[in-house]
Amino acid sequence: QMVLQGIHTLEDQVVVMTTNNVERLGSATTRVGRVDLLLEVPYYTKKDLREWLEWYFGDEGKNVSIDHLSDDYHFRPCDLSSYYDSNPTDLKAFMERLPEAQAEYPKWLTTTT
Repeated sequence: QMVLQGIHTLEDQVVVMTTNNVERLGSATTRVGRVDLLLEVPYYTKKDLREWLEWYFGDEGKNVSIDHLSDDYHFRPCDLSSYYDSNPTDLKAFMERLPEAQAEYPKWLTTTT
């Protein structure tokens, strides 16, 4: 907290703060000089999943079918990373876990920005 208040300076360092509820942060917390960049990482769409699969699994990921997923399918990037980290060489196991991500998707989030 002392760093954010300006009591200590950080040279060549980056402080990263994360929240699921940015609207709950007070303006004093996110004021200019304290927070230089606000970056939203939205839920991924089916299109994002296609790009992600190709990036992490190469040609195998590029060619795997995701047609069974609905076009309004959304999931958290952290879920993808978690599923991938548990077995980074097994695309089949990864694909089997995707329904878990969809099931965890909050019902109140119905659109992406």
